[in-house]
Amino acid sequence: MFVAQGNISEATQWTGAVAERKWITSGGRGIHVKPGSPLFVTQNSSHLCLMVSNRPPYSANSPVLLEYDFCLTNNAKEAWLCQNSERPKPRLPPESEYILKEPIWSTWVAYKSKISQQTVMDFAGSIKNNGLRMGVMEIDDKWETCYGSQLIDKTMFPNPKKMVEDLHTMGAKVTFWVHPFINVDCNSFEQLQQHLFTYPNGTVGITTWWNGQAGLINILQKDTYEFFTGRLQTFKKDYGADGFKFDAGEAYYIPGLFKFTPLIYPNEYTRTYVKLAESFGPTTEVRVGADSSSMDLFQRLQDTNSDWTLDNYGLKSVITSSLQLSILGYRAIMPDMVGGNCYGPPPDKELFIRWVQLTAFLPVMQFSYHPWKFDEETVNITKRYIDLHYNYSSRMVEIFNTAEVPLISPVWWLDPDNPIALQTKDQFLVGDEILVAPVVEKGAYNRSVFIPSGSWTDANNGQPIKGPLIIPEYPAPIEKLPYFIRLKS
Repeated sequence: MFVAQGNISEATQWTGAVAERKWITSGGRGIHVKPGSPLFVTQNSSHLCLMVSNRPPYSANSPVLLEYDFCLTNNAKEAWLCQNSERPKPRLPPESEYILKEPIWSTWVAYKSKISQQTVMDFAGSIKNNGLRMGVMEIDDKWETCYGSQLIDKTMFPNPKKMVEDLHTMGAKVTFWVHPFINVDCNSFEQLQQHLFTYPNGTVGITTWWNGQAGLINILQKDTYEFFTGRLQTFKKDYGADGFKFDAGEAYYIPGLFKFTPLIYPNEYTRTYVKLAESFGPTTEVRVGADSSSMDLFQRLQDTNSDWTLDNYGLKSVITSSLQLSILGYRAIMPDMVGGNCYGPPPDKELFIRWVQLTAFLPVMQFSYHPWKFDEETVNITKRYIDLHYNYSSRMVEIFNTAEVPLISPVWWLDPDNPIALQTKDQFLVGDEILVAPVVEKGAYNRSVFIPSGSWTDANNGQPIKGPLIIPEYPAPIEKLPYFIRLKS
């Protein structure tokens, strides 16, 4: 979908990594616009206006038809159930359960693009030496000879197959970062031009991404889809990799999208990219989505900043972003790395620990910044919450596969008509049975907790609690995460 006003060439300002044409209101209205409609949106705090037009970026051949499903119910929960009653739900394959149980360790924040076989093995050794669960070792940017070659740089990784074998011996699965770009300074750019998006005059279209100027692999072409898939399958087989982290994939990277490459449904590129990623098995992660919530892979949240904010995509945004994806129908949600991406100053000890606690009850825990950079207390607290996540992961799998409820739910799920529940954005539920109230304010050692309707047990002290109730100052010293278990009637 696209906005109806503004500079149409500045797509990145108003298209997100996950584009779903769905809305739910607290008053019980639900709208789902079908993918074939050439949709434009105007939205503010009080009005939502949906329009269709076959102007760019849509094709002139797009049918000018607004096709949608509308739910008229009593509250947000009923609207969600109405929207999702017949929608296919992903069932977690057994191989994916490993990702829900064990942490991911990415090289990205710790080393950025300065990685080598030695740094990867040193990283893995430090994880083991500090008594932390190994899980998945994710080899991020930059292992290639150049961006898009998909050839391992042997000067930095002299024996990559042995590296993967050694990591397997240490108990880790191994994934590699991949993307759909071929940079213009890469030999592959000249060699593979037939697989890149081109302008009408036949020249290769150039797009700008965070690692430079590049051509974009045109997976909408059948032969290119097969080529890109085959190249990754060969890589996986040659080196024994367990899977991939697929980065990018947004339609706005298509060169000339608004002038030369009009599509009936522009986000079909994103959906095709996600479908391609899904073929590499359940350890796969993507950061984009378009009508793809039923696919069997992990949906990563956007990059976060290493601060406490909501609007600047800091710690608070992890909760709201997770809830948004969950309400849109995505279940295998993967939050960004604990502590954020360190694009500015790195996290301090307090922020890092509170981030660890917040993610303990999300589907996946993902690390990169080293907890041992702080002190032994931080390592011990990190270990405690990795173990807590592991202990509850089997129940998360059961909820994922059987419950008619989002895996990560807003607190209004249990109190859909309660105005306090509707405004609570710093707590969440696992299914409908675990209430999590992490500390997300700097310097706070207690917090107000809203307990939804029902009978609950305080998991920290075993005390019974009857909701709805507000606990104004629940004690939460640095090592403590407030969470509560709902008693089934």
